[in-house]
Amino acid sequence: MAFLEVGAAEESKSLDLSRTNLKIWPPFSLRFVDIMQVMPHEQVDPQRVAKLKQRLQTEGILMDPPMVMQAENYYIVLDGATRLTALKELGYPHLVVQVISAAEVMGLHTWNHALCNIAPDHLIELLGQLAEIELVATTADHVLTHNDLCYLQTVAGVCFLLRPKVRQNWLVALNKLTESYIQASQVQRTIERDLLTLHDEFPTLAALIIFPEFTVKQVLQVAQSAHFFPAGITRFIIHGRVLRLNVDLAVLKSSQTLVEKNHWLHDFLVQKLNLGKIRYYEEPIYLLDG
Repeated sequence: MAFLEVGAAEESKSLDLSRTNLKIWPPFSLRFVDIMQVMPHEQVDPQRVAKLKQRLQTEGILMDPPMVMQAENYYIVLDGATRLTALKELGYPHLVVQVISAAEVMGLHTWNHALCNIAPDHLIELLGQLAEIELVATTADHVLTHNDLCYLQTVAGVCFLLRPKVRQNWLVALNKLTESYIQASQVQRTIERDLLTLHDEFPTLAALIIFPEFTVKQVLQVAQSAHFFPAGITRFIIHGRVLRLNVDLAVLKSSQTLVEKNHWLHDFLVQKLNLGKIRYYEEPIYLLDG
């Protein structure tokens, strides 16, 4: 189950959220953990990390906890690598996470990358210079396979299939590819594929990159082998995602033990419940934050 601090009670699904529900430990699968036991499955965008660090220092709260799956004595981040990295760089010893079971992973999709603030010709030239990949001219109806790195279409409608060169490691080539255009352009994550719609949203759009779909097993195998997917590709669909936790960062940074912090977390959630701030939405929703 998930809780939100938005919406009226009559708009949410009827659900028994009595205090006894919070006797289950940990409540809502939330727990404080040693931040060094949490590892990402993907690279991070340094620009996004820098922006988040600034926001965290200004606002002083962790709004949404990273979602993780437990693997032996550590946790693999499914969503929240930027939050994890920002808090590690800021020196926080502990982190609140939501621990997800395999049954709660409803699906895994990929983000598309809309590349902006770069000339399309310069982008193609830049990618063509990479030693690990090859660009193959293709058509707009090409179907990606797991052997392909991605499909690229410029605003002019020119299409390329990007593949690793012979004897090149697929994951290494994919990371080299994304690193090159992240440094040279502004990347927007999107699920949209229509170039006209994207151009209306991003006037400086140069190209759209579409990645193949992956499985949860593939992502976990990569993470457990101490390798990483590129930043901002995987998009996990989770049942019962917790939002708007809004934990004061002073609690994360305090000298209290993990046991003490987890008891504090339990009381914090009980207080939210007693104040009527926990809502469960079974249906997909849109949040239009101001």
